[in-house]
Parts: sequence; structure tokens; C-alpha cells
Amino acid sequence: MKLEAKIGLFVVMALGALLFLSTQVTSFGTWGGETYPVHAYVDDASGIEKHTHVLMNGVKIGEVQEIAIEGKRVRLELGIDDGVKIPEDSSVIVAQESLLGSKVMNIVVGDSAQMLRAGGTLSQAKRYASFDQTSDSVNAAAKELELLMHDFRTTLDDEHRAAIQDAIIAFRNVGVNLDGVIVENREDLHAAIANFRAMSAGFAQSADTVNKDLPEIMARINSLTTRMDNISGSLEHKLPEAVDKFVKIEDNVTDILAENRASLKTALTSAGDFFKSGEEAFSKVDSMLSSFTTSEIQVAMHTDYMMRDGYGKVYLGVNYLPNPETYYMFDLISTDDYSQPALPAKHDKSDRLYSLQYGKRFDDLLLRFGAIESTGGIGFDYFMNHDRLKFSAEVFDFNAVNDIRSERAHLKAQLRYQMLKHLELYGGWDNFLNPQSQNLFLGLGLRFIDNDIKYTFGAASMAR
Repeated sequence: MKLEAKIGLFVVMALGALLFLSTQVTSFGTWGGETYPVHAYVDDASGIEKHTHVLMNGVKIGEVQEIAIEGKRVRLELGIDDGVKIPEDSSVIVAQESLLGSKVMNIVVGDSAQMLRAGGTLSQAKRYASFDQTSDSVNAAAKELELLMHDFRTTLDDEHRAAIQDAIIAFRNVGVNLDGVIVENREDLHAAIANFRAMSAGFAQSADTVNKDLPEIMARINSLTTRMDNISGSLEHKLPEAVDKFVKIEDNVTDILAENRASLKTALTSAGDFFKSGEEAFSKVDSMLSSFTTSEIQVAMHTDYMMRDGYGKVYLGVNYLPNPETYYMFDLISTDDYSQPALPAKHDKSDRLYSLQYGKRFDDLLLRFGAIESTGGIGFDYFMNHDRLKFSAEVFDFNAVNDIRSERAHLKAQLRYQMLKHLELYGGWDNFLNPQSQNLFLGLGLRFIDNDIKYTFGAASMAR
């Protein structure tokens, strides 16, 4: 045989031996060293053979010695190196050692303080998906994605593409228009922000005043509580004595009634005749008094802060309702005087105006007319949310006599919200037809509703 043929045959045999060793490296056992047996159960022992390595935390600690079927599971006998301790709650996993397909037994260390003894069993087993199963899953997902893209291309026809393009163009146009609106109204926005900051500063000053007066108020409350405690202590000592006196009075009254029974009977008979003769008179008066049982008086006060002119406009009003549909309204208004050429200064005396109106309510709509801020005017109120929310609009001062800065009638829109039983929040836009004198405003006020007249006359009509 020639030298070249011998060299070629040797190279082929060497490559074959290397290939065999690379694929069967886990099939060789270990020699030397003592081991102790441990049993393990797995569902699938594919790729596991005798002498397969057993690893724990990546370190070889033994090998598989026996493989047998026991029921539906596979029973493995592992030879573990002496000196290696395995917690009892550890679990075993059939893992793949390399891409070439060789398998190993991997022990996941548990947390138990008890260690397995010789002949112990690892009953917990975990299973990872094999390379073939993973490949099948990826292949199935790719097919599903391909079907999804096909359905999406089928659904997205020319009409839908055009609709999507129109939506994108419309959204872009909205952004352009919004930017234009902001640019055109930049000065108004700056002015509104400045007014809001000024209003916030006013509120902060009011909060400082409240915080300053709060300790004095709390001291008064504590003093009042102390007095109430003293009064209750006095009553605790005097109340038994007062009860004894009432008992004695009751005994005396009982004796008097027993001694004068006949006289009292005669007096009661005479009183009965008197009330019977007056029954007809009371029935006539009753029809007149019944009208008062539906009457109502509303007393309200609130202050509006005019953001542009920077002053507070105070309203004090009384509304009389003889019935739920009829309103008689009277208001006194304290405001800065803009009826003169010289604009008012900070310490100038305020101007006092009045309003006197008659209103008629139809369900949730109230129509009213009369004198509004010392000039003729008309208005309406729309009630919502069981009268807790009210929108109002009114027009007056048609000749602009109250504010020389104005050229048109005074038109005002306002929203009132009842926050608590007596506390109300106001907001709106005042004199917005006249750019030189218009104001945004916010206000806070109190309102009380008095029904005492109703109950007083109602009780009189029932006295018969």
C-alpha cells in the first residue's frame, strides 16, 4: 500500500473517532471514587443512557447507573459522589448539554435543611421543552403570523388605505389649526394667565389672614368648651334638686284638681262653647292664611372678583316668593364707579346701585324684568340639578351710563353652583359686548332660606 493511501486512511479513522467522541462524550463512565445510590423519577428519559453525567449547579457530581420503567414514569438510579449532599426538596431536570444533542441530568438544589440519604428518592421533576418541540412551536407561530399578514392584506383594500390616509391628513390639519389658534390668541392667553396669578395671590393673602386669626378662634372655642363643662357640672349637682321640686309641684296640682273638679268642669264646658262659636271665623281666616304656607324668603350675599379691573363687586339681595312660581327680587350692589371720566382709584368711595325685579318661573326657567343695577333690564335663569346649579343671563344699561368705557348694552352671563347647604360658588363673564370693560369673574357667597313665616301662619290656621 502506498504512503499516500496509508496517510488518508489514518486521517479518515481519526476524524471518525473524533466525531464519535463528540456525540457520545456522556456515555463513558467514571472510574475510581466511592458513590452512594439516589433514585429519581422523570416522565421522559429520551437521550438518557447509562453513565450519563449528573450535574448540580453546573458541576458533575455523579452518573446514571440504571434505567427502568416503573408504571407511567421512568425510574433512574443515580450514583452520587460521596461527600456531595443533596437537599430533600431538590428536583431533577433532563437537560441538553450541547447543541449536538447530548443530554445530562441536572439537579436543581432545594431549600430544605434535611439531606437525602443513600437510597433516597428525588420525586420532583421538571421538564423543559426539547429542541424539536421548540422548533415545532416556532414553525407553528411563523405559520400563524403568515396567515395573519395574509388576512390583514386581504382586509386592507384600496378604500381602507384611502380612509387611513385621510385620517392622517385630518389629524395633521387639526395640529396646524390648533397651532394657528394659539398663535392668534397668544396675548389673550398671557393676559388670562396673569389675571389668574393675580387672583391666586389674592387668595393666598386671604389664606394668610385666616391662618393669622385661626389661633384666636380656636382659643375662643376652647373657652366656650370650658364654660359648657362648667355648666354641665353645675347641672349635675342641681338637677336632682329640681326634679324633687317638680315632683312636689305635681302632687300639689293633683290635690288642687281633686278639690276643684266641679269648678274646672264648668270652666271647660264654657271654653268649649267659646271655641265652637269661633270655628266659623277661623275657617274664613284659614283660606287667607293658607296662601302664606307656601311663601319663602331668600337672603343672599356674595362677592365677585373682577379679574381685569382687579376689584371686588359685592351683592346683598332679598328674594320674596309668595308661591313657587312668583319672585320679587331686591338687590343692593357695591362696585367701583366707572360712570365718571376719572377712573376710580384704590381708596375711592364705591358706587351703590340697586336692582328691583319681578320674575315668573315656568318649570326650570325663570323670566324676570325690572331695574338691574339702577337701569332697566331683562334676564332669565335656568335651574338644573334640583336648583343646585343655575345659569343666568341678563342685559341692562342699554345707554352705558354706569361705565363710560362701554359703547353697547351691558350683557352678563353667570353660573352659580351650590357647594354646601349655604355656600355658593359663582363664575362668569361680565359686560362681554364691550372689549374695554369686559371682565371674567369668580365669586363666593352665602344664601339662607327662611320658612319661619310659613310655619307661623300655618300654626295659627291649625289652632282652631
